[in-house]
Amino acid sequence: MASKSNYQLLINKLDRFIRKFYFNKLIRGVLYTTGLVIGLFLLFSQLENIFRFSTDIRKVFFFSFIGISAIASVIWVLIPLMHIFKLGRVISHEQAAEIIGTHFTNIKDKLLNVLQLKSQSDDSVSKELIEASIDQKIEGINLVPFRSAIDLSKNKQYLKYALPPFLILLALLFIRPSMITEPTERLIKNDQEFEQPAPFSFNVQNESLEVIQYEDFQLNVLVDGIPPNDANIYINDFPFKLTKENQKAFSHTFNKIQKSTSFYLESGGFKSRTYDLTVIPKPAITGFTAQIDYPAYTQRKDEILNNTGDMVLPVGTKVNWGFESQNTDEVKLRFGSDTLINAKRNGEELFTYEKRIYRDNPYSIFISSEKVKNADSIGYTISIIPDLHPEISAQQYEDSTNNKILYFLGDASDDYGIKAINFVYNVTGKAAGGKTIPIESGTMKKNSRYTYTWDLNDLELANGDKLTYFFEVWDNDGVRGSKVSRSNTMTYELPSLEELEEMVDQSKENFEEELKEAIKEAEKIREEVKEIKDKLKQKENLDWEDKKQIEKMLSRQKDLQSAVENVQNKFEENKKQEEQFKDFSEELQAKKDKLEKFMEEMLTEEMKELMEKFDEKLEEMTPEEMMEELEEMEMTDEQLQREMERMEELFKQMELEQQMQETIDKLEELAEKEEDLAEETEQNQTENLDEEMKKQEEIAEEFEEVKKDLEKIEEMAEELEKDPGTKEQEEMAKQADEMMQQSQDQMESKEKQKASQSQQDASQKMKEMASEMQQQMNQMQQEQAEEDMQAIRQLLENLVDISFNQETVMDEISETSVNNPKYVDLVQEQYKLKDDFQIIEDSLVEQFK
Repeated sequence: MASKSNYQLLINKLDRFIRKFYFNKLIRGVLYTTGLVIGLFLLFSQLENIFRFSTDIRKVFFFSFIGISAIASVIWVLIPLMHIFKLGRVISHEQAAEIIGTHFTNIKDKLLNVLQLKSQSDDSVSKELIEASIDQKIEGINLVPFRSAIDLSKNKQYLKYALPPFLILLALLFIRPSMITEPTERLIKNDQEFEQPAPFSFNVQNESLEVIQYEDFQLNVLVDGIPPNDANIYINDFPFKLTKENQKAFSHTFNKIQKSTSFYLESGGFKSRTYDLTVIPKPAITGFTAQIDYPAYTQRKDEILNNTGDMVLPVGTKVNWGFESQNTDEVKLRFGSDTLINAKRNGEELFTYEKRIYRDNPYSIFISSEKVKNADSIGYTISIIPDLHPEISAQQYEDSTNNKILYFLGDASDDYGIKAINFVYNVTGKAAGGKTIPIESGTMKKNSRYTYTWDLNDLELANGDKLTYFFEVWDNDGVRGSKVSRSNTMTYELPSLEELEEMVDQSKENFEEELKEAIKEAEKIREEVKEIKDKLKQKENLDWEDKKQIEKMLSRQKDLQSAVENVQNKFEENKKQEEQFKDFSEELQAKKDKLEKFMEEMLTEEMKELMEKFDEKLEEMTPEEMMEELEEMEMTDEQLQREMERMEELFKQMELEQQMQETIDKLEELAEKEEDLAEETEQNQTENLDEEMKKQEEIAEEFEEVKKDLEKIEEMAEELEKDPGTKEQEEMAKQADEMMQQSQDQMESKEKQKASQSQQDASQKMKEMASEMQQQMNQMQQEQAEEDMQAIRQLLENLVDISFNQETVMDEISETSVNNPKYVDLVQEQYKLKDDFQIIEDSLVEQFK
């Protein structure tokens, strides 16, 4: 156990020796490292101080210094330090023993033998014997101080490596620190350029060395110190002369810079540090599309416009812009004077914006990036094609047979399409109202021709009602709603009863005048025919003058036919006008129908054929044939003239009866009104009779019209040589006037009972007038019928006598020779019978007038 302790003590001593061994190495390594680092620092810094190397060489110096210093520190300082703490690979006990043996020669072998014996004792059989030998040897060397084998003081000799450089460094720092600090700063900041000390310095005045791409940049330089006469700027190692603004100011303009660049300033061999002019990428629109979505109602196909900003669009079109950009963070649009609107970002370099366009607008596109706000703008214009109002026109036509049936033909159009066409009418008056009638609807073309038939009889209009009507068209505007346009407003006004009566009276006057003119013309033509016949009797051939006279006569004959047709049309027109507002008795209606039939048969087809035949064969006729045709024409004209005269007479008789009947109806109506007014006056419980007085005045005014009708009846009767009994009617009318005036005075005096009685008396007098006039009209009709009957009987008797006499003459002539003197008497008798027959014929014509 004792031997083991001695051996352990020996090992501990060896371990302490080993630590001192490495501590000695550490001291020496620190001195070496200090001398090397300071010396190398002084070398590199002073070289830089003298030569002012470029950044590349400074980088070599800096990283060489760092590398060498790091290597020396690791080898000379770090490794020995680790070995002190038994880190890493250290010397063995045997190596330590050899080192100790070298210093203490007397124990060299003993120390090694102990270590060797100890290694053998672990495997030897005679272990105890060996351990005893080890203890014996240890006791011989136990007193030797192993650590004294290393003398730390000997390291002073290595101060020569560290102390001189250190002292030099201190001296320089004390005497001229800039020789150390300035080159050291340049070596540390080896990626920067440092200006070489000069008698002047370049100071860049620009606050920022940044410029937007493709823009100009002016560099402004101010010289501090003694200014040089000129200076240069090196851009990518290519010199440009600076522009001298004044004694100390220089400038240079970079034109439309596209990419970042470096530069430095130089003058007189002195140059500034290198500057970097940074180019900020400019936002740009590389292209854009506009997707045009036209309103559906325009029926235009959607399209895509490429790089087209100016557009002409229908109102309501939706536009979707897509902007492809570079270096752009934001795209904005402004329409007119509106606020800016951000486009939506849909990708790294894609922006979109959608808008529906309703009006003309200039618009601008603004692009920006994070560093460049509102870098650029582009202006365009959108012009709107407004949806125009539709157009419509209408033409009105009347039915030639019925003026209450109207026909319409019109055109409607719109720039995009028609939605509906309507017919609109409004009625003012008794049948007030209105209606909108669809003509066409649904999707239609841009142009439409339409027709419409309107029967006014369906409206049941009253006299005096007024119609206003028009057509309207609606377009298919799908953006702001359908717009409407109207055709010209047309009117149809039914005349009042008074206006209708005036129209009918005027129509009757026109009819009578034209009928009289036609009768006169027929008489003149007959006379002209006679004259031509007399000429032809004396000629064998027709000369040019005769033919011209006949042609002129034929022309007048045609004009007469046209006049007769016009008379027929006037009669038909007058009849229709009256039927619109008048109801006739059965007897009067029968007469009107008979007169109408007579009017239709007045101009026969035989007469028309005769004129056509005469006109066609005029050039070919001989005088004999011409005489025959003229005689036939004369007879025809004579017949036509008589029929027109008869027509005129019948028309006047009918008008007289109609006027008398209408006057009777008016009197009966006024009598009823006056009787009702008498009751109102009597039953009035107040003292105010203004309303009754006003009604009395109205009845009095209407009665004045009746009095005028009486005068008209008298004139018509005188023309027909008849007595309508108007003298008695006028006297009764005067009495009725006095009674109405008396009631008026009594109402003003508030005498209601008396006024009512006077009104009843006036009503009774009007009834008497109506009854008296009715009797007179019946009497006239009865007398006329009796006269007609007696005249017809006499005509029949005369006609029978002539018939028997004609037979007798015919028999005697057939039996008598031409040379017989009696033959002349028979011929004279025949002429007499002819004259008698003419009298009968004239009587018949007169009878049926």
